[in-house]
Amino acid sequence: MKRKPKGFVVYHGSREHDIIDLESNQPPEGGIGFGIYVTDDIEVAKFYGPIVYALQLRLSDDDILFVGSEFENHDLVSGQEGHSVLIGESVEPFSFWIRDQRYTVGFDNTPDVAESEYIKEHAFDVDFPDPIYDGLNKYFAAIKRNGDTANLEDFVDELGDYVDLEEMNALYPDRNFVDNDDDYKLLQERVGALLEPVTETAREIVEKYVGLVIDLMDIGQEARYHGYKAVKMEGVRGGFPDTEILVFDPDDLEMIGEVP
Repeated sequence: MKRKPKGFVVYHGSREHDIIDLESNQPPEGGIGFGIYVTDDIEVAKFYGPIVYALQLRLSDDDILFVGSEFENHDLVSGQEGHSVLIGESVEPFSFWIRDQRYTVGFDNTPDVAESEYIKEHAFDVDFPDPIYDGLNKYFAAIKRNGDTANLEDFVDELGDYVDLEEMNALYPDRNFVDNDDDYKLLQERVGALLEPVTETAREIVEKYVGLVIDLMDIGQEARYHGYKAVKMEGVRGGFPDTEILVFDPDDLEMIGEVP
């Protein structure tokens, strides 16, 4: 991402002439937090209003949190629709870093969804007899219909609802998984033990790649917490308008005037 030197021109689009107090011209809340929204792209400013003001932003790169080309829209949270971005679009959850803390913009259940995606992909890597594979397929189909997330502990607890125990008896004639509770519990224990590493790995990956889940408008608050004076977002929408700068303190902006 291209970073500008300290003291550069930014733009603000409005529907009003002769604005003196830019802070009072702001909406009560914005997409990534509270403050003054500007942009370094004059065409984006025109999108928000036909009257464009030029301002001097008196900050250095070190003062600005850049969130854009480096964020990860990773497969772990694919299929979830995220929060609105200023004018009502939706974005898929994405992850980014602020110093040594990883954040994901998404929903409260984003970690569960990410864990579920990993489980659905890797549960079949375990060496099982065919009836167990068939049972996993039935389980994943059921949770998809119900809009649930995968939890292999639930699968093991309800094993008899998904696995054909008669077929298992045919494979293991010295066992009776249908009528003998001890044999059935032993089957549950063995399947659970084989699936446990999948769940553990899923949770480790989620912790690594998801981190702290926040709302879109919490980005500004978190940036403030880490000592930044502004946030530049770029490329979140995946289309025009795709760049904005949130400035926390109006004193860091100096009005130049209306752009002819």
